[in-house]
Amino acid sequence: MLALAPRKQRGMWELLLFHKIAVTIQAAFILDVPNALLTLIADGLVSTTTIAGYLLCRGWHTWHRWALGPNDNR
Repeated sequence: MLALAPRKQRGMWELLLFHKIAVTIQAAFILDVPNALLTLIADGLVSTTTIAGYLLCRGWHTWHRWALGPNDNR
């Protein structure tokens, strides 16, 4: 959904960021579990690239009233 219309999905950026950061933090706390380090690294990279995408696509603009065009469903 974000790949097709990154500025038309209200709350989707924030939900995705919350989930990926939460999984990364959880993996950091349970490093004694098998594959937790792999999960920490993988989700840490995904979190980093998602934050970069949020900044590059200006994801915070989805909350502005003018973010959707005049013909878009609100």
